Amino acid sequence: MRKATGSALLLLASVAAACGPSRAADAPVWREDATRIYRDHTLHLAWGNSLGDWLDAEGKPMGAKPFASVVAPRPGPPATIEIDVTRLVREHGADFRINTVDGFAKLASREATEGQPELRVTKRGRTTKLSASADTEMSVSTLKPIGDRPALSTRYGALMRFDQPADAAIERAVLVLTALKRFGGAPRLLVFRTALVPAGQTVASGATYAPPRPDALRTNPRAAAVLKRAAPVAAPARGARVLFAIDGAKLKPRANNRAVGQSLEAWFEGDQKGAVGDILPLPGAVTEAFLTVVLRLGNDWVAPGGKLPGLSNTGQGHVAPCIVRGELMKPGGWGGRPANACHWSARTLFRGVRGGEIGSGTYMYAISPRDVNGVVDVWSQPLPKGRWVAYVERVKLNDPGRANGEIGYWLVDRATAPGGKPVQSAGGIVWRDTDQAASAINEVWANVFCGGRDCGAAPWPRSTIFLRRMTVTDGLPDMAAVQAELDRLNAAR
Repeated sequence: MRKATGSALLLLASVAAACGPSRAADAPVWREDATRIYRDHTLHLAWGNSLGDWLDAEGKPMGAKPFASVVAPRPGPPATIEIDVTRLVREHGADFRINTVDGFAKLASREATEGQPELRVTKRGRTTKLSASADTEMSVSTLKPIGDRPALSTRYGALMRFDQPADAAIERAVLVLTALKRFGGAPRLLVFRTALVPAGQTVASGATYAPPRPDALRTNPRAAAVLKRAAPVAAPARGARVLFAIDGAKLKPRANNRAVGQSLEAWFEGDQKGAVGDILPLPGAVTEAFLTVVLRLGNDWVAPGGKLPGLSNTGQGHVAPCIVRGELMKPGGWGGRPANACHWSARTLFRGVRGGEIGSGTYMYAISPRDVNGVVDVWSQPLPKGRWVAYVERVKLNDPGRANGEIGYWLVDRATAPGGKPVQSAGGIVWRDTDQAASAINEVWANVFCGGRDCGAAPWPRSTIFLRRMTVTDGLPDMAAVQAELDRLNAAR
């Protein structure tokens, strides 16, 4: 499977700029396993821009004005570099992005035997020396994490973080580094603030894709009253319709799932890779739909990668045949079967586990962007374990002959995304090449599957998921009502 990059997609990785405040004020933007693509390699959380993101001293994303700069000295005793970063630390804390011009330098990292990075913070006349809590470099030569090396290069950018929050009482802050080598004459080190920022140009036409504002989408203000009656459906208003709704307990029985009240408990274990595998037909020729999935990942969840429910039209459901220029289109859009003029899929992805978090995203087969094993576009934050949450997937089909299809996700979770927050959005997608009912959004693929390449070798330890409901509407659900439903489910546990 391929990650979506280049001119076909926009990953809106900027939670701060596009989606409101981050899920925790002190949550780090990146981890030491960061690479040029991922700010968190384990959970596959992506940067907004290749080689990482930063804000400059004027608050400009990927800007050129540093908070501080200094020319790297020639290596050899003493090869110490002292950079005054008082303003940056005082206003924003100590999460540094170090770029260079006129060459680059190799610096001692926190894993070095001597000369490790140090931050000297003076407050009320007293100076405290802090060691780096994480550091790494951006590299174009590998996709693997390299944050455990004793040296780091500033050629494509270095990252360094100290456990020092912003504090107006800071009188002085000095970043102390050790230069091991320098390349290209007299390289100047430029210090910026590491922060998540939006990606750049996206769609094939070169235009910038901006996701629709929630207030521009049809919503369902009556949902709360319906949900109070514990119904699985949110009755829409303003012309929006419920297309489909099902309790998890009504999904097809399998050896490794069972009904628990109105929910379905399903699991991977031993040699069982598939926990749920229903193709649920949708009525009508719908070209825009919203799938709401209410689920809980068990605390025992260790499955490293696989699929969750999403909207699709693979041709596996009971829909009319799709004929284009006299040719019957074969089912497609999964398992190495390419999308074609009619058939495509947009399942949800889980990929990577750390503690109580699971990396997530969309996993789609489209005409463009295209890959034989599907295209991955990751969310800006993970799914949590151990509590009821919901995600809302929006698919808008393209007009045949135009690259104007869209996809987007919202996460609803009291702890990390109260009331709903956008976590992924992309445009410029070609889902189909024909305008007929058989190329529309015809299925909910209720797929909970471990793999294909990400599941590892059997036997698999138990990983449990609970599915409460799946509801499809042609308007955005009332996020406050969804949140209220989750609150009731979590309170009843």
